[in-house]
Amino acid sequence: MGRKSRGANLRKTNHNPRSGEWSDFPVRVRDLGVKGRGILAVRNIRKGELILSSQICESAVLVRRLDEVCATCFGIHRTGYTYGCIYCGALTFCSKACQEHRGHSEAECKALLHCHGLLSSRDNDGDSSSAVRVAIHYFAQRNGMNRNGNGSCSTQGVYADETLLGLGHGAEARMKSNWNASIAHKALTSAQIEVSYEEVVQFFLRLGINGLTAISHGAPTSLVLAPAAAMVNHSCRPNAQYSAQGACINIHAVQDIKKGAEVLILYIDPYQSKSSRQARLQSLSCFTCTCERCSDPAEIAVDAQMSGYKCLVPGCNGCMTDTEEDGAGGMRCTSCSVTISEEAEDAFRWIAADAEQWMDEAEENDDDATRHSVLDNVLKTHCSVFHNHHAITEQALMAVVKVLMKDMTVVNLQQAISHVTTVIKRRNAIYNQPHPKMAQTCGTLVMLFKELATHKDCPHDMRESYWDAAIHHAELACTIYGVVYGEVHPDTIIASRLLGKIRESAQISSLSSLMQ
Repeated sequence: MGRKSRGANLRKTNHNPRSGEWSDFPVRVRDLGVKGRGILAVRNIRKGELILSSQICESAVLVRRLDEVCATCFGIHRTGYTYGCIYCGALTFCSKACQEHRGHSEAECKALLHCHGLLSSRDNDGDSSSAVRVAIHYFAQRNGMNRNGNGSCSTQGVYADETLLGLGHGAEARMKSNWNASIAHKALTSAQIEVSYEEVVQFFLRLGINGLTAISHGAPTSLVLAPAAAMVNHSCRPNAQYSAQGACINIHAVQDIKKGAEVLILYIDPYQSKSSRQARLQSLSCFTCTCERCSDPAEIAVDAQMSGYKCLVPGCNGCMTDTEEDGAGGMRCTSCSVTISEEAEDAFRWIAADAEQWMDEAEENDDDATRHSVLDNVLKTHCSVFHNHHAITEQALMAVVKVLMKDMTVVNLQQAISHVTTVIKRRNAIYNQPHPKMAQTCGTLVMLFKELATHKDCPHDMRESYWDAAIHHAELACTIYGVVYGEVHPDTIIASRLLGKIRESAQISSLSSLMQ
């Protein structure tokens, strides 16, 4: 299942909306029945090849990243100095040029400030806040609130044809859109931006089905609308990956795609259990995924590892899942089929609840020593009942790594490397396709190995192996970024430069050792 769209808008391409052909790209648009429209390959496509480039029509930095991401180019702020919005101060820009190019108005900022208090009480993850900000920017532009000196709209935010993006459907999509629309409509009205409530609802229905979350350095940065990219359907086991670059969403093949095959991308984080993925897709796009991965019987065992309890039988790598055999409660192992009673299951849940509570306490504690102690307890307790592939295990491990990196002793660096390596093994077992999140984690390992190799207390006979490990993971990060983003993407270029610096430092270190 995927998004439904009625057309596309591509930059620098020869596009025929009736036939759904793009002469500059190896794909075409076709009606796929119940899935709506999709994009098919017109020839064999090589891994890493650019499949499609779609112009972004509307966008907004995710609320939780406002202080880190430029509101115009969506680049990560790499210096301590940023430019703020002259009207509200909420948006930040990486340069004076980006600040001037944004083209937002005082009325738009007034609307954004009005809706902030209404959203904060119900929007825990920031999804609705980001969506409302996209809507406000769009309608402010459409109504001529953002005009430059010659009277023309100063940015490319308004759709040339509002029928480009298909509508969402179903009661759940409508209900979610109604809530967001009520907030946005009140904010727009307060800023004297004229728009009907039904128009705002229709916009959110389009946004819910067609919006994409742009990613930079492995982390989400902004919510965007790009009509052509919106026609690419979702799969939890995709053959392509999208990325934001400038004013476009680019899609690259992450594996070889045969002629006539459908191009599929991820809408969500793939390192989740099936139940978590399904819940996220329902929340974001209001559909139930029936892709190859979600329909694979082998995923049952993987899903149990990511959300279930360890088997109590020594040496068994299985997980306990709920069973209702013969009307009895309890759980059964997916591997050795041993069962446990309801009482034992209750004990499991009690220990797990304690571990989750400690995780919350660790996140709220500002003292690094206390946080480290709490997180260690989480790992010991959690790992006694949960499988190593469980989602909370990864969260706890990476949280410990952040604490360890604040005091980079040899022991702490070695422990951090061990934890990150465990996370990488978990991700490879769950989803072994190239993904920017994996490249980012490899980058973390590169930094840790570099710090260890150059540490004054590091044994000299170990330095070379640490440099080799740093180079290996830097090469892996470059390869992943090159496949999912293309060779000219900023993240790929940064990873390539890092690889060059690591190789150079390793050579200098090797020469120094020989001279000693």
